[in-house]
Amino acid sequence: MFFIKYTDSKIIKVRSVQAASVYRVAQGYKFLVKDKSSISEKYVDSYVDYKSAVINRSMFSAYLLKHGVTLNKKGNSLDLILMKFEYGVDADGSTGDGSRPSVSANELRKYFYENNATITWVTFDKNKKEVPELTKTITYKMLCRNPGKAKKGECFFIREELYTNVIRYITMGLIDKIPDGKGAKIVELSAYAPLITATAMDFIHIPLNNILVIKDEKVSCRKKACVVGVEEQKKQVRDFKEFEKIINPMGYTTYKTVLEDHPEYQLIGRTKKELLEHGIDISDCPIKETEFSDGKIHNKCVVKRDEREISNILWDGMGVIDSDATIFPADMNGFIYCRSHFFKSCLFKGNIQQYFKDYYKDDYDSAYIASGVDMFGRKIKVSDIKVIVTDNSLKWLKFTDYMSESGTPKAAFKAYKKIMKNDSYTFQIVKTAHSSKYGDLQRSSFQMNNTLPTTDKTILEKIASTSIDFCNNLKLNDGAFIDYLQATSTEKYSINKVIVALYNWNRDIINAEYFKKKRREMISSLKRERLLLGKLFQNGDNLTICGNPIAMLMKVTGQDFLHEGDFCTHDDRIECYTKRFAEGEMLAGFRNPHNSPNNIVCLENVYPEELIKYFPDLGKEIIVINGICTDVQDRLNSQDLDSDTIYATNQPEMAELAHKAYIEYPTIVNDIPKSTNSDYDKSMESFAVMDNKIANAQSDTGVSSNIAQLALSYWFDGGCESAELEDIFIICSVLAQCSIDSAKRNFDIAVGKELSRIQNMGCMNPPKKYPKFYADVQELKNRKKKSKKKEIDLKEVRLFNCPMDILYQIIDEGIIDLRENKYKVFRSKGTSLRSFLIPLSKDLNGKELGQGIMQKKSGRYEARYIDRFGKRISISGNDLKDVKKRYNEAIYENEKEINLRENITLDDWYLQWMNVYKYDIIRDDTKRHYNSVFRKHISPYLGKYNLREIKQLDIKKRIKELDKAGYGFETRNKVRILLVDIFNKAMINEYINKNPAKGIILKRDEEKEMRVLSTDEQTIFFDCCKGTFYDNLFVVAVTTGMRIGELAGLKWSDIDLDKKQIHVNRTLVYQKYDNDTKKEFHIEEPKTMTSKRVIPINKQCEIALKKQYMQKNVIAVKAPKCKIPQDEFKDFIFTTKFNTPLNSQIVCDAIKKIVDEVNLTRDILDEIEPFSAHCFRHTFATRCFEAGIQPKTVQTYLGHATIQMTMDLYTAVMPKHLFNEMEKVEILLDSVACNGDSIVEQKFANSKSLDNNIIRFNGDSKVV
Repeated sequence: MFFIKYTDSKIIKVRSVQAASVYRVAQGYKFLVKDKSSISEKYVDSYVDYKSAVINRSMFSAYLLKHGVTLNKKGNSLDLILMKFEYGVDADGSTGDGSRPSVSANELRKYFYENNATITWVTFDKNKKEVPELTKTITYKMLCRNPGKAKKGECFFIREELYTNVIRYITMGLIDKIPDGKGAKIVELSAYAPLITATAMDFIHIPLNNILVIKDEKVSCRKKACVVGVEEQKKQVRDFKEFEKIINPMGYTTYKTVLEDHPEYQLIGRTKKELLEHGIDISDCPIKETEFSDGKIHNKCVVKRDEREISNILWDGMGVIDSDATIFPADMNGFIYCRSHFFKSCLFKGNIQQYFKDYYKDDYDSAYIASGVDMFGRKIKVSDIKVIVTDNSLKWLKFTDYMSESGTPKAAFKAYKKIMKNDSYTFQIVKTAHSSKYGDLQRSSFQMNNTLPTTDKTILEKIASTSIDFCNNLKLNDGAFIDYLQATSTEKYSINKVIVALYNWNRDIINAEYFKKKRREMISSLKRERLLLGKLFQNGDNLTICGNPIAMLMKVTGQDFLHEGDFCTHDDRIECYTKRFAEGEMLAGFRNPHNSPNNIVCLENVYPEELIKYFPDLGKEIIVINGICTDVQDRLNSQDLDSDTIYATNQPEMAELAHKAYIEYPTIVNDIPKSTNSDYDKSMESFAVMDNKIANAQSDTGVSSNIAQLALSYWFDGGCESAELEDIFIICSVLAQCSIDSAKRNFDIAVGKELSRIQNMGCMNPPKKYPKFYADVQELKNRKKKSKKKEIDLKEVRLFNCPMDILYQIIDEGIIDLRENKYKVFRSKGTSLRSFLIPLSKDLNGKELGQGIMQKKSGRYEARYIDRFGKRISISGNDLKDVKKRYNEAIYENEKEINLRENITLDDWYLQWMNVYKYDIIRDDTKRHYNSVFRKHISPYLGKYNLREIKQLDIKKRIKELDKAGYGFETRNKVRILLVDIFNKAMINEYINKNPAKGIILKRDEEKEMRVLSTDEQTIFFDCCKGTFYDNLFVVAVTTGMRIGELAGLKWSDIDLDKKQIHVNRTLVYQKYDNDTKKEFHIEEPKTMTSKRVIPINKQCEIALKKQYMQKNVIAVKAPKCKIPQDEFKDFIFTTKFNTPLNSQIVCDAIKKIVDEVNLTRDILDEIEPFSAHCFRHTFATRCFEAGIQPKTVQTYLGHATIQMTMDLYTAVMPKHLFNEMEKVEILLDSVACNGDSIVEQKFANSKSLDNNIIRFNGDSKVV
């Protein structure tokens, strides 16, 4: 067994400490606080500022608990702390001598990394008095970054005495082996050592002998690209000498020497403020380039547009794992993202052993991998492989030189195997597939929406419609709001879950003031903080990206993996496969960070047979994107495959815009050189500098996104014409990559400085700088931030003609306002909002009468309202009080009826429908059938919705889902028929105004769905057709599987009852050939060589043929009344009543007549669906398989040209075996055969003795 629980791992509760507070206490700093009794400030003593934190269960926590870390009864430990560097220390002016200066966050990190952190933890009793004997002073040493918060600069500090053992454990001893001095690999070490500290969902144990490591592959294609590189930058300064030519004529100068020659000039300063005081804009001052004075090379980013090679790393960070239940955890979905010592890989679930069995066949048990040995010299049998990964998943390969004396990969692997063995070959699972909490919907982001290449309001209205409908439904539909509460309840215990529980207990809670307030607040928050800011709902999800898994298996087996055959390449899209969407759908794809239309990918969803066969359990949350000869990884902004996700949607307008973007906006390629030399050594100062840089990079990522959004907004607003602005958002897309990857590598660009340069460009500083959506985003961030808030002056905000500002206006206008002072609302749940203004009318003397009441010139009063059916109702009279009373009563009854009828769900109505309309009418078995169809296919998906909420689109969608799930036409049609009747009765009872199930047409796809008679249908059909003219034809058809043309062309000379054989030698077709004036009968050879065959005759077939012989005698007696067929059409066994040849239409009409007769006595859901004559052939094949006959034998019976047509599962059988196998069919068919065989035998014998001459066949010596 490979799957084992890692029971030693526990949660460790620790303290999260602000570094600034520790420094203040240690150095005796005081800090200013406001005096509550006055507006003045005063200095107070410092204290250690901490909160609770946890080290979740992981390999790391398990090791700590085994090696010295202790917990108290509550699970708390003081052996580790989580140190935060969110802010610096303010200067302490309480001494007045400046001895306690300010210290920045970066300086704090350097101080504590080099000097450790000593903290005195004071314990207090119940009376808040210090307990000296429990006071502890502990010195902590920096251990590693916190992987979850690395970009925020948080890191673990551990008790000094425990440091050495723990740092050696998490670094696999590399901390001691890496040489000191410049160029030390501390960037890589710090990135991969904390992998085992990540929170584990569970653990899996796989010996390395069962893991195959293959070399990853780089695959390229040639496409147009926007290549971002660097060039040396000159220092830009203002040229005030040239500026003199502009300001001198105005009577100003900035030079004292000029003033000596021109005393009439006024000397002014060079600052923006001073120049503006004299009406001069500093931006008019020319810019000149000069060398930097520090002697260093300063680079800036540039964009070049050219055709070039674009590459993908095929399986970068992913692998495959066998779906064997002893390996893949049963509670995980689709994939498991695993981490261990210097290892991380996203392992996708597949039937990899089945693939090897199918490929190697009889050699499977003895087969080895195609390369002979893997990259570590191991000879591995394919039957032992449980997991396949690439070298990119093994991060320890970057340290091969230090892991053994020889420094070879083989020796390094041996050392690594020893480390893994000590940890029981443990891999911790940190992630698996999960679906959206919003069901079929998922939220996008403003970054995605503002890159959509359109400002067409009509298109954007369609894109916004799902979000508007979602929000409006929360306002109008109580059930929808409860579902939203449930979906957004992330915590185990929350007020949302309490409200949901109360609602399920008593639905009257919706009338409570607290519920109404909570509802208003949540919906308002959804609108203001989500939808208006671009988090729009679409039909889609965040899908985990998988590479080409079949190609990976082909590489292992030595095949040409670049031609795997699952996907095709196109110039305008990339093929993918996901169960989340239907086959053939076009999708739009986005991946964060997303800053440009050049990052949008256009996908076509296909269903490759081999991929589905060997990876059937990937689920709906995974998408396989073709990486062979495509640009997908650069298109998705440096995407890899270690659990990266893509936001994918089939929203039609977005899919079309994605197609446009993929064609018109070339993929961005990061060509910024990576720094080859590192200035870092192993000192703690180097670690501090590195971690400060990584922490600052988090800010750079946000800044690059902000600049890109502003540049995009200006670009769209200017008609998409500015090449300079286009370059900016393209460059920002790459700078976001660089800042994210800074934890693992260095680039030849100072990201922060480059962003500052871009921000200061003239095109980035228009008079009105901020789009409306952007200003609101920043305001929301400011409300959540404690420091470094970006304040925006509202005078600099305006609406731009960019996608997000247009969407902002559409959503603001589209979401309804239910406030009573705007209009009164009558709600019809599940239908469109019926709202209207009820005017405040006056009488003839000008006195207000109230809403909806008016006085006519005749003096009569009239009140009007619109009832629940949309009809205008009028109430009139001479007495105002009486009219008001009747009006209020009518309004009350109308709203009462609305509420009553609105609240009935499909589940509730189904019970009433069954009890009233069906209970005493239908049989018990039919009732059970109705209940089964409703419970299985309808109730779980539509049952909870109110009748008025269900639209035809919902029903069509459900039927489509059944189709995708593999349910046949009959099942889908039964669902439709049942819903039509249910909603018809609901209309009669005025619950709904329109039947949403009516008008839905289902088309049978003959190629897609093979019609086969069930055994019950077969029994019913043949019972009904007994004694009919074509009874014998149908029996022969269903017992031989012959085609209708073959049966129509069958002659008595083809029958040998002694040997019990039918010889198929011809087929009769009814077609209009070139020389024909109309359709005519033609005798042809069977359509393939294999169609010319011998079929064994079983007992039922023999009886039917003998009955048909006697029937033909009757026709012969009536010959004068019948047509005499042409010579070539004589002696056909099966003809019409008029002795003319048969065609398929005649046979189908006969079948339909019998089916109609059967259905006259059956309930609507039990009716037999019509079928064609070819159905008998399908039914025969099915009965053969049910009887256990091998497919190769069935292929011979049916005359198929290839075994693929009858399932290529079995080997060929000997000809003599054909007739022995037919006995199996005969046994099965006995249960559905016609009765009276003995009577037929007797009549046939009598007929034979009366006229033996009649049964000679064209002079042939054979007789029946």
